[in-house]
Amino acid sequence: MENRVKDWHKLWNYKSRYEEMSVGMKAALWYTVANFIQKGFVFLSTPILTRILNVNDYGTLILYQSWFVLFAIFATLNLSQTAYNKGLVEFENDKDNFTFSLLFLSKTITIIVAFLYFTFNILVKDSTGLTPSFMIFLFSDILFNISIEFYLARQRFEFKYRKAVLISTFSSFFIVAISTTILLAIKNDLFIKIVLDAIIRIIFGLYCFYLLFFSGRRQLKIEKKYIKYGLSYSLPLIPHFLSHYILNQSDRLMINMFDGKEKLAIYSLAYSVSMIMFLFTNAINQSIMPHTFQALKKKDYCGIHGSTKWLFVVVGGITALSILFAPELIVILGGNKYKESIWLVPPIAISVYFLFVYSMFSNISFYYKMNKLISLVSTGAALSNIILNYIFINIFGYQAAAYTTLLCYILLAFSHFFLYRFLLKKEEIHEELYNMKMILIISLILLIILFLILVIYNLAIIRYAIIAIILFLLFTKRNKIITSLKS
Repeated sequence: MENRVKDWHKLWNYKSRYEEMSVGMKAALWYTVANFIQKGFVFLSTPILTRILNVNDYGTLILYQSWFVLFAIFATLNLSQTAYNKGLVEFENDKDNFTFSLLFLSKTITIIVAFLYFTFNILVKDSTGLTPSFMIFLFSDILFNISIEFYLARQRFEFKYRKAVLISTFSSFFIVAISTTILLAIKNDLFIKIVLDAIIRIIFGLYCFYLLFFSGRRQLKIEKKYIKYGLSYSLPLIPHFLSHYILNQSDRLMINMFDGKEKLAIYSLAYSVSMIMFLFTNAINQSIMPHTFQALKKKDYCGIHGSTKWLFVVVGGITALSILFAPELIVILGGNKYKESIWLVPPIAISVYFLFVYSMFSNISFYYKMNKLISLVSTGAALSNIILNYIFINIFGYQAAAYTTLLCYILLAFSHFFLYRFLLKKEEIHEELYNMKMILIISLILLIILFLILVIYNLAIIRYAIIAIILFLLFTKRNKIITSLKS
């Protein structure tokens, strides 16, 4: 009886702590959980796909996903991730018309880009490595996914998370469950999976469009000033988006070019393990961005420092854990035929950490509309990545891409740090928005782990001991982490 009372007391304590969190941090928490569940479905489907599909077809799937990201940049201008977030702050009294105008712009550009692609494809031999049938569903997927992205961005900005969490979770569940089940029945038909994924996303895209514009029976109109705002904000950022595409995808495209789809599949599985981290950090950044923009508008600089201080510790800890658990994760996801992927996980995982550091700095730059400088800095990192990949993949093979990617993400983070410092001076902000000492210490620890892990990967006892130490340290600092999240 006494133990039950203690258990209820603990549960009540956790509930009280949760209720003490700010609305923004509650939203951030639930979006992070939803992102984990959402990507977790994809993650769990990976061992099934690597076993159903042959290595060549799995490489084709990765290629399809890479082209999807590239065409989405031109087709949507990433309006839902940049101009839309900033515009919701600037046009808070007319958010519905602003949303409607930008969504119309995004869908119109998608249709134009698709038309240009297929026209060009008739005149010139296709160089994507994908058939026209694949490309039809790729553009259909992009067109309807836009509505989902805008709906989720709007919900994040308003710190509403219940319906958004359900939509993102269920859409991922149905995509993975239905397409994987049918793929198991049919066996080795990649095109069927692509078709089913697109159809499910179309259904959820239509539902999100209804929720945005028709559920409240509002009178909406397309405003030219919002179209102009979206274009003027996002067009200068295209080099920035392309630079990120290059940093995220060019290694895989070059591996496909130089070493073939089998090596691409092996490299991509290591990327899948590291994406456990990315889904976590990306969810945090998407949730923290509206909070950061609103805090900057109110000049609440301490609020930014307080809410992000221990996030870097959590992200650093998860990075280290994903590296240390890599041997087990690779065997689970791909089996013995993908074992050489293990050695690629450490540099790729640490790249994701530096991507998170960069995103924290770049949020400040996005708010103050330093779009041309953002693009310049990102382009420099991307060009470095292309040159280094071309040189070192040719010399050392596909494994070199993991290390060139890490080097370029470090360069990207440092470059945006200097841009961030420039902005503090320009805007006369005399308070430090982030804990720079903590960022530096965590970065150095992870780089040390990068070299040590090559020696201890085969020594399971030492790996598990380090895992236990990291978990213990995170546990001992749990109160500080929770206090930081409440602010």
